[in-house]
Amino acid sequence: MSTPTVAARILDALAALGVDRVFGLPGVHNLPFWRELGPGRPSIIGVRHEQATVYAADGAARASGGLGVALTTTGPGAANAAGAFGEAWSSCSPVLVIASEIPTRLRKPGSTRRVLHECRDQAAIFEPLAKAVYRPRTPQEVGAAVRDAVTTALAFPRGPVYLDIPTDVLDLPGPQIVIPPGVTRPAPTAEQIAAAAAEIDAAERVIVWAGGGAIQSGASAQVGALARRLCAPVLTTYAGRGVLPADDPYLVGLPPHEPEVAKLLESADLMVAVGSDFDGIATKNWSMPRPPRLVAVNCDPADASKDYQPDVLVVADAATALDELIPAVRARTASWAPELPALRSRIRADIRADSRTTTAMELVEAVEAGWPRDGRIVNDMAIGAYWVNAYADIYGPRRIQCPIGWGTLGYALPAAIGPASDGQGPVLAIVGDGGMMFALGELATIVQERLPITVLVVDDGGYGMLRYDQIHDGDEERGVDLHGPDFAQLAASFGITAIRRDCVDAGLGAVLAECAEAKEPRLVWLRQKLIPPRTTSPRWND
Repeated sequence: MSTPTVAARILDALAALGVDRVFGLPGVHNLPFWRELGPGRPSIIGVRHEQATVYAADGAARASGGLGVALTTTGPGAANAAGAFGEAWSSCSPVLVIASEIPTRLRKPGSTRRVLHECRDQAAIFEPLAKAVYRPRTPQEVGAAVRDAVTTALAFPRGPVYLDIPTDVLDLPGPQIVIPPGVTRPAPTAEQIAAAAAEIDAAERVIVWAGGGAIQSGASAQVGALARRLCAPVLTTYAGRGVLPADDPYLVGLPPHEPEVAKLLESADLMVAVGSDFDGIATKNWSMPRPPRLVAVNCDPADASKDYQPDVLVVADAATALDELIPAVRARTASWAPELPALRSRIRADIRADSRTTTAMELVEAVEAGWPRDGRIVNDMAIGAYWVNAYADIYGPRRIQCPIGWGTLGYALPAAIGPASDGQGPVLAIVGDGGMMFALGELATIVQERLPITVLVVDDGGYGMLRYDQIHDGDEERGVDLHGPDFAQLAASFGITAIRRDCVDAGLGAVLAECAEAKEPRLVWLRQKLIPPRTTSPRWND
């Protein structure tokens, strides 16, 4: 029996790690991966653009908590993936991009020869964005690089890793690749826990701010236990959405941009931040009022301290740290905050009563009523998606995601392929008519793979957020009105059942419920203009 090739060894190593699907687009230099497909190895979900390989891998990683893997070819194929790679970097997603490189026998050191797809240094495209970059050039180097790349991507703090391999090396016999099991979680020191507990015990009004690190860590139970022990309200960032279920009595469940929520935050004595880097959008570019004292729990000290300097910093994995911190702090018997479910209901009622935002809240309610609580929602950079992302009730971690890290328009449809292909559907992808045009080819993917994805296109005839920006700034509307297709006919041309709605109405929730139940590709074309929520910068001071 012949020794398996490097490409086969990589697929076997991913299978041993529990990866059963990767996302790829074949090219002349990475065909060895397709040649080596077979029983016991991951399948390859073929997408229609290299950017979509990484978006899908990112979507899978966010929904599962595991590694997302993308395969691209050389040169333009790798370069096409860079925008999506940047989103994974900004959102700390454990994504591994494996690209091919030109054959070693054709490369001439110190110069480029215009070999098909050749770059001077292809990996350098990714270095500003990657947690790590690997350039193995022999089968033995590949084995070590794959092991280190996977370990690095999954280690806390997590992030995307890039690896490229010459196509002729992929075809050579390769050594077995063994990836060590388990993930190392940074643990706190006793001194850090003691200092944090003392700071918390000295405060009377404690509020918890949970970010994406709490989700990455799987610390939902610990965040809930901390809130109950301190009788503390819990605010979440976009990346932290779902850390507590929507009906938890300690969850605020609304963004801090709402004036009453901002007042609640400001009135606390102390904030305990769990796994948050206090990004610009969540903090209104660091102008948000905040409590005078801060305890931060973060596995990356630079991430925790770059904008808000904590009074006490616990450098550790969120779940590990909270397991030690919770029994160390004094228990409270009464909350200092107003009854949070009532606060949430009142703010939502006020939004619904405002004629400018009534329809937007009706859209949120339709999604809540129609989409299953255990389904997944993937949002794009679009006004309708902004509303759902910030205001919809979410009942568990990893059930909603958005590209708020880098803000990559066109994310939602390809990213939805990740969880949908991994059995975590049904998946609702909420896009605008502008962002939809970035990834139309992936309609073919979801049909070919028979994925349970419903695409909700909220069509306002252009780039609605940019149109609002221009109106807000007193500028003329230029470049924001778009000619678009009949999305129902477009969907039908791919073999997708489409439903047209000319406004948000009482029947939208039922339509979404029917789509979720169908467990097949669907498209809902909703022709509706909305104004953005207070989470967007033009409305920060409303």
